[in-house]
Amino acid sequence: SLVKFRDGSAAEMNIPWPAWNWGELVAKGENLVTIRTCSFVSALYPRSTIERLGLPFSEYFIWFDDAAYALLASRIGPGVQVLDSVVSHDMAENKAVNFTQVDDANVWKFAYGARNEASFRLHHEGLFPFVKFFVRTQLDMRRGGVRRRLRLRITRRLLAGVRFNPRPGAVRPGVRRSAPPPGPATHPFPDGPSPPRAGSACPPPPPRSPILPDDEVLYLLEVEIIHPSLGCIWGRSW
Repeated sequence: SLVKFRDGSAAEMNIPWPAWNWGELVAKGENLVTIRTCSFVSALYPRSTIERLGLPFSEYFIWFDDAAYALLASRIGPGVQVLDSVVSHDMAENKAVNFTQVDDANVWKFAYGARNEASFRLHHEGLFPFVKFFVRTQLDMRRGGVRRRLRLRITRRLLAGVRFNPRPGAVRPGVRRSAPPPGPATHPFPDGPSPPRAGSACPPPPPRSPILPDDEVLYLLEVEIIHPSLGCIWGRSW
């Protein structure tokens, strides 16, 4: 989806990386852009892709779990951003992040990001992508005037990525769900609660489970979507 901030501008942290042929579908009259990777905010993956890859790396806590999974999925088939599908990411501020911004308050999160991306670049792409990421991170921190002790902490986490090599989560075989009984639609998942009227508060989402029914795609959403006519929609995430 096209992810927007609450003021209608593009959500900077959710802008996907375009593929080299990003405009191919646009040239054919489709409102679609081919991409290499994206965040988990309003991303859909087919069941067949998840069966081949496994579940996202749960060990890549807080940073790069989404980008890593999308990069692996792009080896199976191209990703597509549907520009007609628009969601809102309600954040405190609309600001992309990079290693020029490391400070005492956020270094813990950047440390996870450094380790996780270093791990992925080395173990899934090779030595050169790892070295390239390592050098770029060092240059960004120097350019941003990051304190030396914080640079050392991030550097240690970059090196920790050499030994850190998690495996995708296993997917258990799914059980085909029977068709829902005829009647008005209540929720995108048959075991979920009925959506509220527009403008009302959303009830909790349905329970999550690492079982993929035969006919279901994996919804990976990190935002609550509220639509005036649909009420509340949730996605399953891991």
